[in-house]
Amino acid sequence: MLYINEEEKKIGYEAVKYLISKFSKNVLEGKSVLNISLPVFMFDKRTLHMAFAYEQRLAPIFLTKAALCKDKFERLKWITTYLISCLHMSVFQLKPFNPIIGETYQCRIGNLDIYIEQTVNHPITLNIYCKDINENYIIYGYLIMDASIFINSVISTRLGKCFIKFKDGSLFKIRLPGIIVKGISIGDRTFNYCDKCLVEDLTNNLCSYIEMNPDEPGYIASFFKSKKTFPDHFRGKIVDLKSVKPNENSADHELNQNAKSYGNIEGDWTSYICFDDIEYWNNDKIKPLTIYSHEFTLPSDGRYRGDLINLING
Repeated sequence: MLYINEEEKKIGYEAVKYLISKFSKNVLEGKSVLNISLPVFMFDKRTLHMAFAYEQRLAPIFLTKAALCKDKFERLKWITTYLISCLHMSVFQLKPFNPIIGETYQCRIGNLDIYIEQTVNHPITLNIYCKDINENYIIYGYLIMDASIFINSVISTRLGKCFIKFKDGSLFKIRLPGIIVKGISIGDRTFNYCDKCLVEDLTNNLCSYIEMNPDEPGYIASFFKSKKTFPDHFRGKIVDLKSVKPNENSADHELNQNAKSYGNIEGDWTSYICFDDIEYWNNDKIKPLTIYSHEFTLPSDGRYRGDLINLING
């Protein structure tokens, strides 16, 4: 995805200058940037909790469809569609505020109540609990966030354990891909996902294995051959869970090349996903739902932070 907001791109350039002047060694070595105090001009007007909730704005649509499915393959497809919709809603260029220990956030999107609490600062860890008010499913677990900055790029990871459990007891595990932002100091500013993502059906021992930007050539190979697809393209297949070797420390998971395929997956995370050429989501046809506040909100909610309120008010 090419980023064209010139005003925010200039903010990014200023941020890089600041980081190099203050933390040149960290930048040159690609060390974590999330634990460095940063100037407020480069901040988004949201916290990481709010950004996570924003990603869930299509969740009630697809996870309700999944909950109503009796066929194990069809349910896996709708949960995979949910994952891609979250990636579609995750794009931002300015840095969200790091929540502090004990900070919370709660909201409702459609039929989904969302509760988040910050439980660890180093590494930044979000504990999440989301419940369908009709009790069809829950989302729970934790996400560990990290980001490393280089001279012209930022690479971000979201590890941890995120589960979806349905009313009938079936259990799924989500593994997110990496994020790479290029052009933060020179050239075109782009946002994309890298490596792989997984949806593991722990009940039926199935898995959606998806490779982001699968046709990207290596640095040397890029001089000799052209790409078949756009960088936002993804490709994958539904396989037996035992055919996949997850990497607990990164998004670089492995697939047995002899794995039996139960169906093909392809699409662009910016716009659509298909299973065996049947479209399950199209960005032009399904619009995200609105985020609403709960009638009662805890005093620890991030919306009450003084620094965030002051930034919003200019």
